[in-house]
Amino acid sequence: MGNIWSFVVHQITAIADLLSFAKNPRQALLTCRGKYGDVFLVDSALVGTKIAGLCGPEALEQFQALLQDGTFVKKGGFPDSLTEVLGPILTRLDGQMHDDRKAKLMEAFSATQLDQYKPVVRRIVQVEHLRWVKLKSFSIVRETKRLLFKVLLTILYGLDDDDSHMEFIQVLDDYVTAVQQSLKAVDPRGPASRAKFIDQLIAPAIQRAKRVDHTNSSVLGFLVQAGKMTDEELTQECFHVMFASFGGLSTLAANMVTALAVFPPIRANMSAARATMMQDVATQEMRWMQLGQLGYLNQFVLEVKRFYNAGPTQIYTRATRNVQVKTSIASIQVPKGALVMAGLEATSKHPNVWVDAETFNPDRFQGFNLEQNLFKFCPHSLGSTNHRRCAGEELSTVILDSILLSLMDFTWGMVPGQDYTLESNTITAVPLGQLMVQNFKACKSEAGRWPFDFEARTS
Repeated sequence: MGNIWSFVVHQITAIADLLSFAKNPRQALLTCRGKYGDVFLVDSALVGTKIAGLCGPEALEQFQALLQDGTFVKKGGFPDSLTEVLGPILTRLDGQMHDDRKAKLMEAFSATQLDQYKPVVRRIVQVEHLRWVKLKSFSIVRETKRLLFKVLLTILYGLDDDDSHMEFIQVLDDYVTAVQQSLKAVDPRGPASRAKFIDQLIAPAIQRAKRVDHTNSSVLGFLVQAGKMTDEELTQECFHVMFASFGGLSTLAANMVTALAVFPPIRANMSAARATMMQDVATQEMRWMQLGQLGYLNQFVLEVKRFYNAGPTQIYTRATRNVQVKTSIASIQVPKGALVMAGLEATSKHPNVWVDAETFNPDRFQGFNLEQNLFKFCPHSLGSTNHRRCAGEELSTVILDSILLSLMDFTWGMVPGQDYTLESNTITAVPLGQLMVQNFKACKSEAGRWPFDFEARTS
């Protein structure tokens, strides 16, 4: 009769599982999903904590509905020390306050605005890649980080894309480190680095945007001209968008090269897709006009987003009342006060949601419709963008597509003997060897081998 799922109630008393959430919540959620299923509640009288885990499309859809009606709230989901470092940013808000601010912010990421940003992204990416030609040997991880910072400074704040602000990469890195270290007490580097970034970059950019007409080529410029957000809201969200975007985008952009290096069949498919594109779309200008319609190349970007972690792997909330969460195969009673975690990575890598979930396979995105998979494809949170999904999702895709398309005009070699093992204990993992490359050079459209001008060892 085949495999039949039985309906189960997963409420577990397990102090070991609770302690594992304190040590490594990301891994604990993945482990408990594997042990107990998509919805589970773990508690222990010895610890006095109850944790509910919700994974998979059915559970995540209910999570969004319960977050919208106030049953689950962001308040209390994080320790007070971490909340203090983050500040009153959009993702920490609840109810109408969240919805109103999100609606204002989303206007800066409309299709019309994306068309304003695309040529700016293209220009910066192509200039940076041409600069790489002059480097004898370099780290893709490091140089991609610089490239992304320039893109985001220009697109988000309207700043010049020169090297004058590169010192603020370290300021942002210090802030990220402080966030990670503020689970029990505020790491003073957090408020200090945040204040420095705002005072020296964002505040002057806001004042400049107020003095200049027709500044719709940046997110900040558009929001200032729209006049719907206060200076405090502009400051909070302009910092938050940079903080939430920079590390993740840098990781994904670098790991596009990781995937090419460590998966030879994918590399061969990408080389063939490039050859077809060069033949079917004759000029560079036409290829850029069709940026989001390049078939396998766009599928590759989506699979990089699914396969490589590049940001928060779960969402934390608190239950304000007792509520039942019930899927087609399981049910739990979530008590008032419980910590409720929505598993994003646990869904993006779910073996019952994705065929061969641990295999890198861009073909899975052939004919993919995002609107029909808002609770299945979760690299940018869950649901629709007017609720909790990241406002910059489409912009991030444009940026990654642009980087990949520009790389099609170059070949390079991976420095032999480097380590492609991904870093551990981080949600923005890149290879330990930092993706060292050499002989980065422009190539003709009919180049027979791409991206490597020789087959490098990848182990």
